Amino acid sequence: MRDYVSALAEGDPGFVSEIHPADEMFSYGVHSLRGNRDAGAILYFSTGRQIANAILAARRWRFGGRDPGSLLDFASGFGRATRFLTRAIAGLWISEIDPAAVDFQRSRLRVSGVVSTRAAAEFDPGRRFDAISASSFFSHLPADAFEEWLARLYALLNPGGLLFLSTHGASLLADAADWSRGLVFRTESETERLDPAEYGTSWVRSEFVEAAAARVSGGQAALHGLPFGLCGHQDLYLLSRPPHLPAEPPSIPRLPRGELSTLEVRGGERLLADGWVEADAEPLVTFLIENRPLAVSRLRASEAGRVWSFDVPIAGIPPDAVVRIEAASPDGGVRILAMGTLRPYL
Repeated sequence: MRDYVSALAEGDPGFVSEIHPADEMFSYGVHSLRGNRDAGAILYFSTGRQIANAILAARRWRFGGRDPGSLLDFASGFGRATRFLTRAIAGLWISEIDPAAVDFQRSRLRVSGVVSTRAAAEFDPGRRFDAISASSFFSHLPADAFEEWLARLYALLNPGGLLFLSTHGASLLADAADWSRGLVFRTESETERLDPAEYGTSWVRSEFVEAAAARVSGGQAALHGLPFGLCGHQDLYLLSRPPHLPAEPPSIPRLPRGELSTLEVRGGERLLADGWVEADAEPLVTFLIENRPLAVSRLRASEAGRVWSFDVPIAGIPPDAVVRIEAASPDGGVRILAMGTLRPYL
């Protein structure tokens, strides 16, 4: 993990690699990766960088070469993305409902911060912002709270401002559900700090977001949606407040999407893995051990789309070494398709 953090820092002595002990996004990642903290840290930092890159790309699209000034990273947790944004944005504010998270970011990331509220109408940071990001926040709200928070954050934008938000798209919910409202909400979440009836998990159709955006803006705002536009997983929406609404669609690089289908270790000596990948351009799929590239897969076409496969020697590799498979797009976007250790398969 140290090698990975060094690569992220890129010689910047100000990069903060500290993870707060109460950071649930890190803990959730560690749990999903069978308790391996190094793998959890790689997932945590790589996701934070992906979110920050998307926010900065949206900011460039909306404001061009002009520095718009202030940005509020709303529901920012313990700074998973904020630590990357601080390297590019001087007028950076954060908000989080957990006072410990706000204190951590104020002291360690050197940003201005304000504690959020449970009710949208009560949230008052005392100022407005040129841009507001709310990544993976609206993906946890029931329908009424979704629109209430959309209205509140939109109202906190300066004229010409940009609201960046993400949702779980309808295609991510595989089982049957009642879509009569255009949003399905369930009381389940990775956090234990908040009431699941207020902050669970939601899946949203684009029509719901479009209608809510029209109501909160009086039909005056411009909304652009990008399916799977955030981290190759959540749908991304960019809501622009007048005047000077953008005429061109967003130019936000999309990360490859894909998954591991099968993985097998034979005789403790070779690892066989295969899966699928999709991207706007031909991605490069690489197998890495402890952050070192070991093999690159040629892609082949199938009925399921483009597929990749690996047959690599693993003799002598420690069972707890972190192995991962990642896809890189030609423009430099990288997404982890699979990660873990060899121990469960030996």
